[in-house]
Amino acid sequence: MLLSEDSKLFRRTTNCYLHANYSPGFVGLFSLPRLAVDLYPEMELPIAVIVTSYEGAAPAEVEKIVTKPIESAVATTGNVQEINSRSQSGTSLVIVRFNWGTNMDNAAIELREKIDMVKAALPVRLVLPG
Repeated sequence: MLLSEDSKLFRRTTNCYLHANYSPGFVGLFSLPRLAVDLYPEMELPIAVIVTSYEGAAPAEVEKIVTKPIESAVATTGNVQEINSRSQSGTSLVIVRFNWGTNMDNAAIELREKIDMVKAALPVRLVLPG
């Protein structure tokens, strides 16, 4: 009789153990297909690019007359992490990387104001972004 009571206790303990360990797994299997997965989360990279065109100018001239003044003006913008530039024949490219969390709408407005301040010193033939 003692063996049968121990075996019943063993079965009850085992059943409780199995239910406690496997129940979350079963609940997870049923709820997993209902979870929403966002394959393309909305993400705004804190980067602004300023492209200017100066037709007929050599790369050294573009860098001296266009790229450097724009870099200097843009460097005073708030939350700027890094500025990279590239001057090619007839084209200037300035890439401004901001700190994460920067409001890019406000940053774009501030960049436009900084560029407008140096616009008078830039060549007349220069085509600035719209």
